[in-house]
Amino acid sequence: MELDWDNFLWPYNEAVRELKVKFRSLRQGFLTKGEHSPIEFVIGRVKTVDSIKEKMKRRVISPDVIETDMQDIAGIRIVTQFVDDIYKVVDLIHARDDMEVVEERD
Repeated sequence: MELDWDNFLWPYNEAVRELKVKFRSLRQGFLTKGEHSPIEFVIGRVKTVDSIKEKMKRRVISPDVIETDMQDIAGIRIVTQFVDDIYKVVDLIHARDDMEVVEERD
């Protein structure tokens, strides 16, 4: 059975779009107040269908467990100017009620 890729990837696309808006807004809030923003810029992406299929084949992941076995279907990258800003961004994320940190690596 072939996945309905548009339907499957829709929530991932929406999540990436929403997170980019939230973090860009957070950055703008700092700048508007004349403060240094720990967020330099934000980018995001959702894996292409071909990339997902290749990884499913390589790691022998069946379509029915793709959401639990493939954790990098979508992602955002928050770029900081200084190393110390990384920890400020981490604190900002932890302080939010609309996000939950599931796993953290240094």
